[in-house]
Amino acid sequence: MEWIRRTECSDFSELNDWLGRYIPFYFHEMERNDFATYWEKNAENYWVLGKGDRLLAAGGVHWIPERQEARLSWDICHPDFRRNGYGTKLLRFRMMIMATNYPVRTVVVRTSQQSFLFYQKNGFELKYRQPDFWAPGFDLVYMEHPGPFLGMDEKGIQ
Repeated sequence: MEWIRRTECSDFSELNDWLGRYIPFYFHEMERNDFATYWEKNAENYWVLGKGDRLLAAGGVHWIPERQEARLSWDICHPDFRRNGYGTKLLRFRMMIMATNYPVRTVVVRTSQQSFLFYQKNGFELKYRQPDFWAPGFDLVYMEHPGPFLGMDEKGIQ
């Protein structure tokens, strides 16, 4: 049976190991420190999807109230279990969390050229691309979901 829960301190080591397995294709080595910093400040808004006693996917959310904007952060799947729908399930769960807990007008993901197709497949639209933003060879791909979001009308208002 699959489950979703907030992360626990004990999850960090495994998730950091996943990140390392994706270097250098999906992440740059220098992003390890960025992930650790994010984790220290935002672990309460980071979620994991698992099955049995195994973690399968993880990802965060954060809210920018002055923009009525929710952002997806640090999405990652266990390298041995990619393309099994776990990332999509966790994405949909977080979209629901954002839509039901915040007055969201926009859901944003700031990703890279290596993973933007996943978000495009899930309804996000490319807004712009900035070369070498995250690190040399790792572009910022800025995407937004057009909505409507669960629990909202077509204008994005609850």
